[in-house]
Amino acid sequence: MTKSTLTCLALTTTLATVACNTSPLGGEGGGSEGGSAQESGSSGGEGLDTDGGADEGEGADGSSGGSDDADLGALACGSVVVVDQVRPRPAVMLVLDKSGSMAESTWDDDADPSTPEVTRWHSLHGIVTDLLDARASAMRFGLALFPATQADHHDQDTACLVADDAEVVPAPHSGARVRALLPAADAEVRGGTPARGGVLNAIEALSDLAPDRPRAMVLVTDGAANCVPGADPFYGQYDDELELALASAHGELGIPTYVVGVDIGAEPEPSTGRDVRADLDRVAQAGGAASNGAHAYYETADGLALRSALDEIAQRVSCTITLADMPAPDAVTVRIDGATLPRVGQCDGANGWRAAGPDSIELCGSACEAFEQAGALTADYACTPVG
Repeated sequence: MTKSTLTCLALTTTLATVACNTSPLGGEGGGSEGGSAQESGSSGGEGLDTDGGADEGEGADGSSGGSDDADLGALACGSVVVVDQVRPRPAVMLVLDKSGSMAESTWDDDADPSTPEVTRWHSLHGIVTDLLDARASAMRFGLALFPATQADHHDQDTACLVADDAEVVPAPHSGARVRALLPAADAEVRGGTPARGGVLNAIEALSDLAPDRPRAMVLVTDGAANCVPGADPFYGQYDDELELALASAHGELGIPTYVVGVDIGAEPEPSTGRDVRADLDRVAQAGGAASNGAHAYYETADGLALRSALDEIAQRVSCTITLADMPAPDAVTVRIDGATLPRVGQCDGANGWRAAGPDSIELCGSACEAFEQAGALTADYACTPVG
């Protein structure tokens, strides 16, 4: 085979079909646009969940649908057609801070001066419960608490306990289990802030799922990570390995983390003197899903802001699309209803798409709305010579 020969590789995935082009830039002869799952030609497509989502499937021969031609080991060109109705539902791990400060501090929950303030945990409990109801048909939720429910921040030996595994792994109808295992709204939650332990449990739960299912973590915390193994007192040292864990999850597994800061003040953290806002900015940047606000993390000063942040994150997760064997972003063109979407660096007020991971893109602004209305998008991969 000569270097001037363009080879098209057809891949059938659980998400869509890659159709071959014969022009170097994916022009005439591209794959079908829009249409149903049947029109996309998937032979090993998604089996519908009983709860309305989609599940992983195999081809008729039991294979995952890849080519076994040794000369076609890499995608050369083609179009990936993503049909919203059949793509796997995102798996979202809620990684929630239940440290003592979440129950000891109060804030405004509803912007109504006539109602009393409530604890941060009270707000978070109600907002998460509403999120589970509102997104039950669109997402699969899991739960990782930090610290464990039996932790006590007054006890050096138990303050940093974390469960051996995530409390709930994302699965059909798992939202009901998340609700059942959340400490009550007015519970006296206790413990330190072993955020890394909660994150590692969440990563393990998500890594056991099929990689073609969109996966994400939502880390909600009201302080800097502590509970470094061997530190005494447990709250006296910042755990900078949290950033490494999130960077690894995003860079190696394609799992982004959306970080929400609950009532983070500008003053230094009393026990360590650290700038918690700066710490959370680095954590959010490591997670690869920075907010569009003044900080990389989602900054919330009351219950309404916390609700708005989690609603925005849910929208972003819904519009993060997995693309099979995605090449470098420069070799990808994204179209909805035949219209080419611009590529943008960040979603901050922009309309278009951005690379969100090694095999995923995020639709921004009106592009997200257009995808929801059209129900499909096409990603063209530029052809490259092979031989």
